[in-house]
Amino acid sequence: MKLRTLLTASALALALAVPAKAATFNYHCKVDGSNKLYSLHVDTKKLTLTWRGKRYSITEQNDIDISAKSNSWHAVGNGEVFDFCTVTDGGAFIGDHVDCQEDGWRLR
Repeated sequence: MKLRTLLTASALALALAVPAKAATFNYHCKVDGSNKLYSLHVDTKKLTLTWRGKRYSITEQNDIDISAKSNSWHAVGNGEVFDFCTVTDGGAFIGDHVDCQEDGWRLR
């Protein structure tokens, strides 16, 4: 029983000592295939998403695999609700009308 308590206490101490993964992601996006690019910024530490000059709260974050950049964020604010989803190779989208590419990748 003492070993179990010691292991539980050690695991808890380690969990509290290791900081949570927080990151920022920057994208450039096209709406409906236009040539105009818009910036999109996700801050997982502040739990915000900024899109077309408006800031949204991230109310749900599904971290599938941060190393593969596959994530899904549910954004709420300014009377709007939408999901921003990323895929491997820097691609991302909002619904069927907005295609994005992470900075450093070429938008197709």
